[in-house]
Amino acid sequence: MTEAITSAPTLQHYIRKTEGSRLAADEVSEQARAWYADEWAKTPRRIWQEWSEQLVPTIDVTPELLKRIDCPLLFFGPSRCVKLSLEEARHWTDNAPRSRLEIIDSASQALAFAKAEQCADITVKFLMQSGR
Repeated sequence: MTEAITSAPTLQHYIRKTEGSRLAADEVSEQARAWYADEWAKTPRRIWQEWSEQLVPTIDVTPELLKRIDCPLLFFGPSRCVKLSLEEARHWTDNAPRSRLEIIDSASQALAFAKAEQCADITVKFLMQSGR
């Protein structure tokens, strides 16, 4: 990932080249995907590079860690995404107390962007049920 970020001519180029699993073209308009890339590209390249070199390799979401979550957890799982499998989504909700998995029919990983209204409706209902 780091090499792809540093070797891309621009951050927009990298983001657009890798956007397929984040924002499925048949679910998110070209205009929205371009805006998304422009917004992400406002982050300096060195931050992206440090994130991919230093943070990403240390992410280890273990069952023990998830068991320590002390608040209601709503996890949106895209039904058709290649980057986030339902098995991985279930790992979170099977191990975190007071969690719920909502499966959204989508190929996009960025569900709050690709399916904003649906995610917002589900979130409001979840918060109401959680007493928050």
